[in-house]
Amino acid sequence: YNLLSQKGADEKEIIKQIYKTDKPNYEIVYSEFADMLLNREDFDAAEHYADILVNSFPNNAKGYILLSEIYMKKGKLRESYDVLTKARDKADSNELIAKYNVLLAKLSDEPVKEANSLISAGLYQQALDVLDSASQENLYVILTQARANYLLNNKQATFELLNKSMILVNTLLEGSI
Repeated sequence: YNLLSQKGADEKEIIKQIYKTDKPNYEIVYSEFADMLLNREDFDAAEHYADILVNSFPNNAKGYILLSEIYMKKGKLRESYDVLTKARDKADSNELIAKYNVLLAKLSDEPVKEANSLISAGLYQQALDVLDSASQENLYVILTQARANYLLNNKQATFELLNKSMILVNTLLEGSI
């Protein structure tokens, strides 16, 4: 990380120092760089290497999954979902499939659809139970939880969830400006 974060550092020299070879496997190099930078919360640099990875190796599911995770951390949820869909048929290990499913759960609104069906049937608590397993970072999940709590006359929970949704919306808007 210290080598990568140096201003004006020569990328090929960094790779040569780290991997001790003139001919590294760039698919692994870019994946490891993007993953390390993501873990260090250097999202712009991580995005740079993940972009190179998906453009240079379009069949590498890990690249798309990394890029999706980076976009999600940056508040670019639509881009995160769009990139993630490209990894769907490329994930070939249990680890990648699991990571794909976790990201998809955070980005999709499937639990919301099920919860809305339960709300329509008057099963408000069951709707909340379904939403408990969904991502609490998903705006649709939060708003549907607020709706179910409102219908259960849980005013404090409704108020807290609406406040949480406003904070999330502001965060997303700040990230897109």
